[in-house]
Amino acid sequence: MTEQRKINVGFGLFGLLGATIALAYFLSSFNHNYLTKLEKDKKLGKGFVIPSKLEIKTEDLDHDGTFETTISYENKKGLYKIDPQTGFPTVIPYELKPATNPQIILKQNYQGKSEKE
Repeated sequence: MTEQRKINVGFGLFGLLGATIALAYFLSSFNHNYLTKLEKDKKLGKGFVIPSKLEIKTEDLDHDGTFETTISYENKKGLYKIDPQTGFPTVIPYELKPATNPQIILKQNYQGKSEKE
């Protein structure tokens, strides 16, 4: 191996090592989750949701090709919908009726309808 080739390989190895260390440092700086920090640093008022326990997903629950927005908090699930009268998001408890084609059953009356819109 020529002298120049040895130098190039050396720079390559040290560059790779340096990049690995820089990446590890960079990723460790993201270890501070804002929601966890909020939970630890601030006392939430009674009855307010703890953000780190809240999970919002989009899922095709009834396999009809359209996605529903679901929200879960401490093993309680609901559909996250916009109330057509107020325009504000609302959570509606639901259950899935097991079948070949699952059907969403709302557990409470939503704008006079008891079925999926």
